[in-house]
Amino acid sequence: MVEASPATGARASVLAARLEWLSRVCTALAFLIAGILVVVSPLMAVEWSHRPYPGFMVDPPLVVNSNATRDQAGPLAAVQFPQRIARISGEAIETMADYDRALASRSVGDEVTLFIEDPDGTQQLIHPVRLETFPQRELLRLFWLPYLVGLAYLAIGLWVYSVEGQTRPGRALSFFCACTAVVILLIFDVTSTHAAPEIWSLAMALEGGALISLAMRFP
Repeated sequence: MVEASPATGARASVLAARLEWLSRVCTALAFLIAGILVVVSPLMAVEWSHRPYPGFMVDPPLVVNSNATRDQAGPLAAVQFPQRIARISGEAIETMADYDRALASRSVGDEVTLFIEDPDGTQQLIHPVRLETFPQRELLRLFWLPYLVGLAYLAIGLWVYSVEGQTRPGRALSFFCACTAVVILLIFDVTSTHAAPEIWSLAMALEGGALISLAMRFP
């Protein structure tokens, strides 16, 4: 039987200590981001809800979101997922910045013309589209209810960390709860303010990794 040398054992101990430190830092960082979002996300959502709103929400690739937020009637009945916004009143829309700028330059009550592009490249004209404010009942359904769920995950994660934060399974569960809270707190941002889609994507990926870690640590 070959025994590990003292030098090898020392290096393994140093590596284990560094991994423990990294685990604690990543968990603390996830909680910090979630805590910031608890404060910032309502401010962004409420501010966005008062901007000119065309009657549908758009994902970062400028594709109409499948989650309709009001009865699609009249001209808007033709606007459906997975169509893409190509132009707003003659302005070419190539990025989310173009889309947000085109709407920000107008006021609630204005009418705009939309060019919608189908997946096959066919474009159709939608006119007139009256800009309104985002319905408050939809803000409750799409933001405030998920926001409360995100708060619940964050509270559970903090409680688990306070009780079992010294153990690896406890940190894994805490990290999963923190990442889940970030994902839920940013889910409205993905189709509205578009302020942090990269953080949302990263949190989604880390959430999956945390689930794998949990599966390996719990029977």
